[in-house]
Amino acid sequence: MAQKVKRDSGTRDGLVFQGGDYASGVLVGLGYIWSAGGYAVAPDDPQKVVIDSPESIRGLQIERSMVTDGIASIGVADFEETETHAAFLRGESVFARNWPYMYGLIGVKGESPIEPGQVGVSTLPNGARASAASGGGTCS
Repeated sequence: MAQKVKRDSGTRDGLVFQGGDYASGVLVGLGYIWSAGGYAVAPDDPQKVVIDSPESIRGLQIERSMVTDGIASIGVADFEETETHAAFLRGESVFARNWPYMYGLIGVKGESPIEPGQVGVSTLPNGARASAASGGGTCS
């Protein structure tokens, strides 16, 4: 869907997200892993790392394919929240993976051509199951 709308509308990106090397980038990657049925650590044994499971690998392949398939620009590899919401709010992306605060920025006069009624919520692309992550903690 992102590819078609991007192509048909001339929008720069089909999807933008936080791919930077920091906490939110990790949470976005985990979202892809979880939606593909994988885990970073075993849910029944937090001492056991399972990031190399076929499901986890598939999730990261899906995330990477967003760039290699041309849905997202290579720039998302360095995106943080500010770059993500700015690109979406300027109308440069069909979809954005971001945190709930972004809703408060939609429809602000002079800031964005995007109106609140144009925005909805969905699961991650190609996901086997719905998943979510919330920020506020630290990742190491």
